[in-house]
Amino acid sequence: MMIGALVGVVLLAGAVGGYAYWAGHMGNRQGDVQAKINTELGSRGLSNVQVTIDREWGASLSGTVMNQAGKDQALELIRSHKELKNIVADQVQVQPGAADLEKNLNKALTDAGFNSITAQVDKEMVATLTGIAESPDQKVQALKVASGLTGVKDVKDDVQVPIAENAPPAPPPELAPPVAPPMPAAQASPPPPINKAALERELNARLRANGVGGVTGRVNPDMTIALSGTVRSEEDRVKALNLAGSLPGANGLRENIHVVAPQAARLARPQAPQPAQQAAAIDPGKLEGDINRALRNSGAGGVTAQVGDDLSITLKGSAGSPAEKERAMQIARQFKGVRAVKDKIFVVE
Repeated sequence: MMIGALVGVVLLAGAVGGYAYWAGHMGNRQGDVQAKINTELGSRGLSNVQVTIDREWGASLSGTVMNQAGKDQALELIRSHKELKNIVADQVQVQPGAADLEKNLNKALTDAGFNSITAQVDKEMVATLTGIAESPDQKVQALKVASGLTGVKDVKDDVQVPIAENAPPAPPPELAPPVAPPMPAAQASPPPPINKAALERELNARLRANGVGGVTGRVNPDMTIALSGTVRSEEDRVKALNLAGSLPGANGLRENIHVVAPQAARLARPQAPQPAQQAAAIDPGKLEGDINRALRNSGAGGVTAQVGDDLSITLKGSAGSPAEKERAMQIARQFKGVRAVKDKIFVVE
C-alpha cells in the first residue's frame, strides 16, 4: 500500500514538474525557444533580427532588415511559435532604399547649408556628390556629412572648387591714396605676358616640394589650371588645391583628384616570387573582394576584378580615362600573390 502511494507521489511530482517546465515556470524553456527562433531567422537570411523572450512569454524584437518584406517575414516566423503570448517591443528598423537614402542625404546637405552640392545614391548605397563648393574646407565638410549618414556605404567625390583670381581688397574710401593722373599713352607699358609653360613648371614644382607628387597640374590656354591624380588623404587633396589656387596668373581651377585608401595608394612594387605553398594559402574569393574594394575606394568603380583559382586576375568594365585604367591595373598588381593581370577594360571618355 505504501509502495503504491510512493509511486503515485513520484508520478504526480513528475507531472507537476513537466507542466512547470512547459509553462515556463521551471528551467529555462524560454531560453530554448528563443535560441530556436533566432536560429530559424538566421537560416532564412534574417540573422540581423534578434528575439528576446521574457519570463511571461513576451517577445522583444530588435535589429535591421533591408526592406518591409523582410520585416514581415520575420514577424510571421515569430508569431508561428504558439508559446509566445505577445510581442511587447518591436524595434526592427527597415533600412531605406537607394531613392529614400538619396532624398535623406540631399536634405542633410541642404540643412547643413550646402545648397550647391547634390547627391546621387546607386543600388550599392554608394553616394556620388556633385556640384560646386565655395572653398576646399566646405567641400571637406560636405563629404563628412555624406559619410556620416546611416546607410551610406561609400562616398564618391565629383565636387568642383572654382578658384577666383587673387585680387587684393580695396582700401576703405577714407584711406584710399590719391589717384595719380593717367600716364600718356606713349609712356604706358602693357603688363608682361604670362608664360604658360613656366607657370605649369612652377605649379608642378610646388606640388612635388610639398609632398603631393601624385598630383599633376596642367595650364590650359585660357590660363585655367586642371589638377589630376591620386593622393593618400583628403588633407593632401586640399593642400594641392590651395597650392594651385595661390599660383599668380591662374584664372580658375578644375580638379579630378582621387583619394585612394592606404593599401591601394601604394604603387605596385616588385615582389619576390612567392613559394607555391604560400600562394596556395591565399583565398581567391577574399582576394577578389579586397581588390574590388580597393578599386571602388580609388574612384575606379566602373572596373571589377575576377580572380581565378590560380590567382590570375581579369579586370573588366569601363574607365573614364587612360589614367584611370592604368591606376586600376596598378592597384590589382600590388596585391600579394597575384600571378598575372589580364586587361579587358574599355576607356570611355
